[in-house]
Formats: sequence, structure tokens, C-alpha cells
Amino acid sequence: MRAFEERNAAKCAETAALIWESMKRMSFSHIDVKQLAVRLLHVLEMLAGRNAEEGADLYKDVAYVNAAMSHESLLAQVQQTIQEHIRRKQEEKVSYTDHPEVNRVIQYMLEHYRENMKVTDLAKLVAINVDYLSTIFGKKTGLTPIAYLRNIRIEQAKRLLLYSKLSVEEIASQTGFADDAYFIKTFKRMTGQTPSSFRRDNNK
Repeated sequence: MRAFEERNAAKCAETAALIWESMKRMSFSHIDVKQLAVRLLHVLEMLAGRNAEEGADLYKDVAYVNAAMSHESLLAQVQQTIQEHIRRKQEEKVSYTDHPEVNRVIQYMLEHYRENMKVTDLAKLVAINVDYLSTIFGKKTGLTPIAYLRNIRIEQAKRLLLYSKLSVEEIASQTGFADDAYFIKTFKRMTGQTPSSFRRDNNK
């Protein structure tokens, strides 16, 4: 998922190939591989943030998967879908607000939310005063930069809770939280549930 979010097509293709090779060694049935392929396609749609109209492409991709006659053709379909999603993401010109510096900060947060960052770092990124950044960011988004970053991290954590088997501790680390205790406390404050209960209630 990290390679996909970073739009690294080569790394995504390599990772998919490794997964397929592992399933081949473990003698996964063709049906099991198809089920995994469909699940991967759903995760890709979610990560790509596709709208309802664009989401119609998912049904085409799933149809191709269901028609595939071999592990190799399934892998090829998944890799092709990954490349198409990344191509579209690279062509997108996202405008979060009408302020270019705020947009740059938001884009940076989305790409580097796993890393430790301070408002001073963000201000340096766009070469403006810290106080001015905080003020204009609040006016344009309704949140402080740190609160906005926290929201991004929690949304990413939700995705990992729903679509991965990572532990709560691993998810905390992968979403930029200093430790799992702080992650659990923040997650519960923002969602009303602990990470574990969120995963359990939404995976029924």
C-alpha cells in the first residue's frame, strides 16, 4: 500500500509478483488466488479515492479477473490495474483550497504523514512565517496544520485496520504515531472507538 500511495509503479509490480510467487509455492488454488485478486482491486479502488462513476471500472476489472484462466493472467491483470490507477493519480491536479501554499502543505502531509513533522517544518517547506501559515491554514481548512495531519493519520489508520492484518502497534508506527498508547487514545477520542473495536465492528 505504501508503494501505491507513493505512486511507485515498479515497486507495486514487484510486490505483486512476490505475493503471487509466494502463493504458487504454497499451492494456493486458482479460486483462492482469484479471491485475493478481487480483494486487492477493492483496496486499490479505496486507496485511489475513486468516485462512484469511476468506480464502474472496478466491475470491469473484476470481470477480467473472473475470466482469467491462470495465476499468471491474474497477476498480469492486477499489475495492469495498479499501473492504470497510478497513471491517473499522476495526471490529477488536486486543489484542496484556493491558496497554493496551503495546498502544497496538504499534499506534503498526504505523502509524508508517516514521518515526524512540526509546523515549523511545514512553514519552511513553503517559505512563509509559521504564524502566517497557521492563520491562513486555519482560515482555509477550519483546522490547525497539526489537527489536519492528525485527521489524515487517523483516516489512514482506519484503512489499515479494515484492509490489512497489521497489529494495532504496527499500524500506529506506520501512520506516524509515536507509540501505540497515544495512537489508541487519539483514535478513540476522534472516532468514539478503540482501534480494535473499530476493526471488529466493521469486519463483520
